[in-house]
Amino acid sequence: MTKQANQINEPELCTYSEPFYLVGYPFEGAPNLNAAERAAYWQGKQFPAFDAAEFEKIGSDGAEIGVWTHEDGRMIYVFGYVVPAIGYVPEGMQAVTIPGGEFAVFRAPAHQTPQELGDNLRATWRYASEQWLPASDYVSDLDRLAFEYYLGSNAMVYVPVRGRAK
Repeated sequence: MTKQANQINEPELCTYSEPFYLVGYPFEGAPNLNAAERAAYWQGKQFPAFDAAEFEKIGSDGAEIGVWTHEDGRMIYVFGYVVPAIGYVPEGMQAVTIPGGEFAVFRAPAHQTPQELGDNLRATWRYASEQWLPASDYVSDLDRLAFEYYLGSNAMVYVPVRGRAK
């Protein structure tokens, strides 16, 4: 783990009235991974070539999302591009709609290398699930999808939350 991975900030609580949409590459994952083991699952994966014309057709602004979905009892990780709406989906890719709602948004510490980014994201997921959530007034909303959001050198972990029952 990197030195920076210990510098995790408290989350910002945000409510999004609109869903997030992405078009990305699906990868089947092992069923029993914990939150930290699922972080940065795209690392080490081989992605097919994706040319500028295809990128333009999907309409992305360059932001990326990594999200785990459940399909037919299988864990599927989809890593791809944020799009304003589901439209064109290239062959071999999959569209995912992530419902809006309230999220605890954790900014992952800065990184210099892809490996450091992965370490920092794993530390951020661990902190969110093992320390922040149990001590907060929130619980994870398991009816919605948690995800990683990437824009340039910024990486954030979005945990769907709802108030803890009193």
